Amino acid sequence: MQLTALIIDDDRFMREVLTDLLGSAGFRILVAIDGEEGWQQAEAHHPDIILLDLVMPRMDGVAACHKIRSLPDLQDTPVIMMTCRSDMEGMVNPFQLGADDYISKPFDDFELIARVRGSLAKKRAARSLARKAENFQTLLDISNSVTSTLDTVEILRQVVDKIAHLLDDVYRCSIALVQEDERWGYVMASSDDPDLGGLRIFLDKYPEIRRVLQTGEPILIDDVTKDPLLTDVLPVLDGQKFNTILVLPVVYRQRVIGAMVVRALRSNAGISQKEIEFCQLIANISANAIKNAHHFELLREESERLQLAKNSLEQDLCTKTVYEQLFDNASDALIAFDGRGRAVFANRRALEISGYSASELKGFSLASLLDLRSIRLILQRRRDVMAGKSVPLSCDLAIRTRSGERRLLSVSFNSRPACGDLQVVAIRDVTEKRQVEMELELTRSNLETANRQLLEVDQIRGEFLNTAAHELRIPVTIVSGYCSLLKDMGTENFSEQQREFLEQAVEGSDRLVDLINNILDLSRFDAGKMILEVEEKDLVATIHEVLPGFVPLAEKNGLLLNLGVPETCRALFDPEAIHRVLVNLVGNALKFTPRGGTVTIETEEAEEEVRICVADTGKGIPEERMADLFKEFTQLGKEDSRRGTGLGLSICKKIIESHQGRIWAESQLGQGSRFIFTLPKPV
Repeated sequence: MQLTALIIDDDRFMREVLTDLLGSAGFRILVAIDGEEGWQQAEAHHPDIILLDLVMPRMDGVAACHKIRSLPDLQDTPVIMMTCRSDMEGMVNPFQLGADDYISKPFDDFELIARVRGSLAKKRAARSLARKAENFQTLLDISNSVTSTLDTVEILRQVVDKIAHLLDDVYRCSIALVQEDERWGYVMASSDDPDLGGLRIFLDKYPEIRRVLQTGEPILIDDVTKDPLLTDVLPVLDGQKFNTILVLPVVYRQRVIGAMVVRALRSNAGISQKEIEFCQLIANISANAIKNAHHFELLREESERLQLAKNSLEQDLCTKTVYEQLFDNASDALIAFDGRGRAVFANRRALEISGYSASELKGFSLASLLDLRSIRLILQRRRDVMAGKSVPLSCDLAIRTRSGERRLLSVSFNSRPACGDLQVVAIRDVTEKRQVEMELELTRSNLETANRQLLEVDQIRGEFLNTAAHELRIPVTIVSGYCSLLKDMGTENFSEQQREFLEQAVEGSDRLVDLINNILDLSRFDAGKMILEVEEKDLVATIHEVLPGFVPLAEKNGLLLNLGVPETCRALFDPEAIHRVLVNLVGNALKFTPRGGTVTIETEEAEEEVRICVADTGKGIPEERMADLFKEFTQLGKEDSRRGTGLGLSICKKIIESHQGRIWAESQLGQGSRFIFTLPKPV
């Protein structure tokens, strides 16, 4: 999208100079002749950046800057104050006036453009941080919501309300859980109807949800009237209320248990990739809490059933014969204690754990089997019971077996006597289980620490590369510009050695500028800040835009540049990004093809994609190097390191994959190479 610059200056010549300079840099230009007209233009058009002269009639730059900053929509708009050196000698501080930067007249063209782009970059960075902070707060709110209750419907209702509030123009956000056979689902919560929970739906009438359940991948339907997936159900859709549908899988332990559906009515149909990723993150956060709440419901129901069964058993266990028959065959260890705490009966599993015989164990008190710490735990439990406090029905106790071995047991106490004054205790040997749990917890803690350290190191690396590239970009660009300007002015008066030095300086500075730009692009991709404006365009037109820049290089190297494309070829892509991919691939082909060779650009249309091929007749690529070809800083040999940065192909790969396309290379030594990438076709 074209950026707008507002120039406020009473000097007509200066307005014309700035208009030409910023216009050639791609900006749309607005002008004002004084501060009064300037702030009115700013309020009406909301420019992306303002260049403001300090000294003007009617309203000077100081008053205009204060007026601009008082407008709510312009408080974050970058303002660059233009001052004469005499103004600075009068101790005028543009930063105290509210400006973001200043530049002295007369100024250097390169410096002005660099200052403008730097101010815009700072504005974008600030907005990005603000968006991240808002997203993090939303995630925190949702995390607190889903952990504050075990009510499944309440959890889902809070999630859909957050999504509907977060995204713009949402008509409805809902979450449906599906049955095991995936034929029916239940709408558990909907943002537009808090009482909709539990509505049963037949999934054949919702092909978008069924597709997500089958693939486990999100689906974005930009226009419901044009997507073939909805052809059969289009008559029942209310197109007046929404035109865009996003369906995200709700995944628990690698199984899709439901779907989150967002329906929105937008002037520009569609949902951005960042919105999709954020909604998917919320769905992932919610899935575990949803499943835990569901498990809690099942556990509560199972607990109630077990309690009923236990009450029934207690009525039947009124005789010693019934006790012996049931206890002796139980999988858990069971011991019955009398009112004095003496063991009167133990089943076979209890004897196996303790190592005692039935006659030896009979008459033992529970305290005589426990170690000192476990005895204290039992005594505290008894005091709590006598005080009327609620106590857990089970706890871990340590005993010494007959052989002296220490074993850890999970002991469950009956809440009331089973028959008469008999108290039944269920025992399960959990020695190995608890050891494994401790080891797993230690391993998890170590993994989390290691992962956190790796993330910190990766973040430091990314910040360093980004900062270094930003700091180097302006001075290197200036050096490159001056070297190229010196070369263009003519080298007739230079000696051969001076011309060689100048050629090397131009080539080296160009490579350094290219390296810095590539590093910045990689940083943006890694940080998720590389935003592509994908739209339906003519790919052939973009190819024709690229070729003229390579004709002189082809003629200079004695190469034939062939073009095998139709008159038009429609595809979905970002023109600027694909222009860069073509420049990189064609440039590489021309660099590494010997004199007399041929470089060919061809396109081929498939059912759902367009293939673009850049082929050369160069030396080819060894098979063992093909796997590393698209990795960062990969070069095939020492000669290649003098021709490039080793980042071009990796950036091409990131750009193509961001378009949902593929890129690969085919090569045979001595016969040349083919670099092929695909782009999606319009629906």
